[in-house]
Amino acid sequence: FQGTAVGATELLWNFGDGTVVTGDINPIHAYMTPGIYTVTFTALNGGCGSEATAIVTVSAAPNGLANVSGNNGFTIYPNPANESANVLFNVDLKESDVTISITDAAGRLINKNVLSNLRSGAIVGLEINDLANGVYEVIVESKNFRNVGRLTIAK
Repeated sequence: FQGTAVGATELLWNFGDGTVVTGDINPIHAYMTPGIYTVTFTALNGGCGSEATAIVTVSAAPNGLANVSGNNGFTIYPNPANESANVLFNVDLKESDVTISITDAAGRLINKNVLSNLRSGAIVGLEINDLANGVYEVIVESKNFRNVGRLTIAK
């Protein structure tokens, strides 16, 4: 999504599915189920404000992302990957910092990122450009959450 808000001091996106993002002019959002959603973008500056809405229709996608229902709280796609991979969250992890680590088959840490305020529908890109073909573990952990997924690299 892209917004324009010259001079705004507060930004708010309501994606119509219970997800609200503040402070981001161009957020990334993925819908978890097909449907028709009203997206509202609000820009504020003191007592003045402006609002724009759009209707988004989400249908079942051939790649299956519209029907994500994994029980581990996130989905890695595409998998196998060759040039890029993403983590799509289907659980809110906004109570603390979230660490996303990639380890190789021997358990060695390859990459580690710390993010905050991740909500269901958030998409985080993984740095895999320098990784060789193989199977890696993607570990997502926060204060009250820890789970592991597998990522296959096939270039």
